Amino acid sequence: MEPCAALVLAAGKSTRMKSATSKLLHEVAGVPIIRRVARTVARLGISRAVVVASHQKEAVMEAFHREVSAAVMVDQGEPMGTGHAVQCGMAVLKDFEGDVLILAGDVPLLGEQTLERFIALHHREEALLSLMTMEPANPVGYGRIIRDEPSGRVLRIIEQRDLPGHLLEVSECNGGIYLIRGPWLAERILTLTSDNSQGEP
Repeated sequence: MEPCAALVLAAGKSTRMKSATSKLLHEVAGVPIIRRVARTVARLGISRAVVVASHQKEAVMEAFHREVSAAVMVDQGEPMGTGHAVQCGMAVLKDFEGDVLILAGDVPLLGEQTLERFIALHHREEALLSLMTMEPANPVGYGRIIRDEPSGRVLRIIEQRDLPGHLLEVSECNGGIYLIRGPWLAERILTLTSDNSQGEP
C-alpha cells in the first residue's frame, strides 16, 4: 500500500458510558480500547500517527505509544466536535503529501483487513475522499448519508439533530472512518463553519 498517515480522534469523554474513566481506556478482553486501535494502525504499517486527545490525555497517549511509539499527541482542549478535532490534528499534518486515514479512537473491533480493503479501494478508484458507511439495526443518533438518486453519489452527511423529517427513514449512516488526500484536506478543513444545531465546525 502507498504510505498514509493516521489521524486518530481520541478526545471524547464517557458521557454515554457514565464513567469517570475515558471510554478509550476501558478494556476489551484486557486491552484498553485505544491500544487496540493503535495496534491496528501498527499492523497497517502506518508509522506516522497523530492522536487528538483531551480527557485523560496522558493515559490515552501512554496506551497508544505501547503500539506506535512515534505517534504525536495534539491536545484538543475543550472538544468541539469532529471537524474541530480534525483541524487540530491537521495542524501537524499540514505538509503531509500522502493520504490521511481518519479513525475514531473507540473502534476496537475494526480490523486491519477491513481497512486494507478500504485503502485499496480508495487507491484503485483514485479517490479524493473515501468514507466508510454502515446500516445499523437502529440508526437513531448517527449521521445519515444522503445520496443523489439515481447516481448514488454521496451528497452530504447530516447529523441526527439536523435531520429533516422527510429523511428520518434513511438507514445508511456515517461510520466515522475516512481516507482523504492530505493536501486537499489541509486546505479544506480550514473552511469549516459551525452552521448546525450543535454549533460545532
